[in-house]
Formats: sequence, structure tokens, C-alpha cells
Amino acid sequence: MSSPAADGDDWRAGLDEVDAALVDGYQSGFPVEERPFRSVGADLGVEEAEALSRVRDLRERGVFRRFGAVLNPPVIGASTLAAVQAPDERFDDVAEIINAYPQVNHNYRRDHEWNTWFVVTAGSLERRDEILAE
Repeated sequence: MSSPAADGDDWRAGLDEVDAALVDGYQSGFPVEERPFRSVGADLGVEEAEALSRVRDLRERGVFRRFGAVLNPPVIGASTLAAVQAPDERFDDVAEIINAYPQVNHNYRRDHEWNTWFVVTAGSLERRDEILAE
């Protein structure tokens, strides 16, 4: 899960204990099994369907932007931090193109000459380099 950047809003104000546990408790580890939301629900005292529904709702409300695996690159392939110079007037378009790759995560705008920083994680050095070249 990738939580939103702090922007002064108290985004926790609208969360109950189960929602807060979903956001805080599973950022650095999620069950790797056939029915992970069954385990999550059991841990939180709710049904599997409710756990999944809550994650969807939290994402739709903007409490977090992304829910998905962040792989361990040394185990599965290759990873790198990359940066590009996106013109301010095209920043959103450039970010959309970059984010279309499922191998990209942690994409952030920076106050820097190289204003778009992101991580590419791929199954091989070759695939990683293909993505970067595109």
C-alpha cells in the first residue's frame, strides 16, 4: 500500500479501527496465500468480503493510491531508481505513461531538475532496461 503524502489533511479522521489497521498494519507485509483477505479478515474480526470491500473503499476515497505487491528485486530480478525531466505542462501526461507499466512503483514528483522519480522492478535486467528505454 502506498499512503498519500502528508498535505495537512487529517486523513485518519474518517477511519474506524478496522480501516486504520488495514492502512497501518499491512504496509510492510501481507499474507502470501491463495485467499489473503480471508486471513486479513480473521485477524481484524471481519469477513473476507468485508476486508476486501474496505480496501477497495479506502483506495477509492484516496486514503492510499496503490494496493499491490512490492517485490524483492534481488530475489526476482532487477530494480532501479530512475528519473526523468518532464515539462511542467506535460507532467501529468508523462506520469500517466510511466504509471501504465505494472513494473513501476513509487512514482513521485520532485522539486528538482529531474522532477519525476520512480522505481522500475522487472524479472530481468533486460526487461528492466527495455522499460527504461521506452
